[in-house]
Amino acid sequence: MKNKAFPFVLLLLLPFMINAQSIFRGSYWKQQRKELTFGIGASNFLGELGGQDQIGTNFAKDLEPSATRYVISAGYRYYLQRWLAVRGNLSYGVVSGDDALTNEPFRNNRNLSFKAPIIEAAGLMELHIIEEKKGSKYKLRGAKGSFSSKLGLYLFGGIGLTHFTPKGQYTDGKWYNLRPLSTEGQELEGGPEKYSNITVALPVGLGLKYYVSRKLRIGLEVGIRKTYSDYIDDVSGDYFDVNVIREEKGDVAAYFADRSLEMIGPGGTWQTRPGEQRGDSDDLDSYMFAQLTVGYKLFKQRGFRRIKSRRSVPSF
Repeated sequence: MKNKAFPFVLLLLLPFMINAQSIFRGSYWKQQRKELTFGIGASNFLGELGGQDQIGTNFAKDLEPSATRYVISAGYRYYLQRWLAVRGNLSYGVVSGDDALTNEPFRNNRNLSFKAPIIEAAGLMELHIIEEKKGSKYKLRGAKGSFSSKLGLYLFGGIGLTHFTPKGQYTDGKWYNLRPLSTEGQELEGGPEKYSNITVALPVGLGLKYYVSRKLRIGLEVGIRKTYSDYIDDVSGDYFDVNVIREEKGDVAAYFADRSLEMIGPGGTWQTRPGEQRGDSDDLDSYMFAQLTVGYKLFKQRGFRRIKSRRSVPSF
């Protein structure tokens, strides 16, 4: 009688078992909502210096691949929902530009170059539009986990602060911090105010994640940072009187203020004169990051009881 009653009891309990399993699976993601992230990859700059063989254009059309440098990053991701996460991220990288890399006449003749170490601290919101599948929770012998997709896709956007230090290489091979040299007459009589080397940045982009294990993800993330500064490359406005810069700041400052290639007139006066265009203050600077990423989940992985043989399964 017990053997005959067991199937009926099982049928009565089945809806409750399914419901409990659904609740468990529905909340299981909360055990994995904390994650450390790391990244390493390439950086590039979109500003006045360098660029394609044309008048400066916006966004990636002016990207110069040979000016690619590096970036590393670390962060902490916290899932608010299965599909929604916030992330605090800290990045360090270098961006650069060189007018010698373009054949556009004005930019090439300007002959300026720079590199700038940058530190970015950002808060990001992530929308996970495709979630990677985690497969079977239980390690049963002969039971294969269902991995319909190990790939995840997310979009991100946020706000951050970026600290930058534009530098130029002098004839002696040394790199000089350009901001104190007032290359466009900053803080000199008749010149503009000194610019800040901290700017607000707006990161936006997308990422791919590949599920390796319950704790490990690898991926690729690409994003652009639109800033509120036009001085990451130390170029924005017009030429200032180079003789005044030399008197106030010295020969090194005068060298970086005007490095035009051509000279005209008696005595070899510079082709560029005070008030002529040096940069384009209407277009603010941007930079891009493309990184290989690693995500590590912060949770205690519980042990799983294995079913060694079919003998441990009740027989009917």
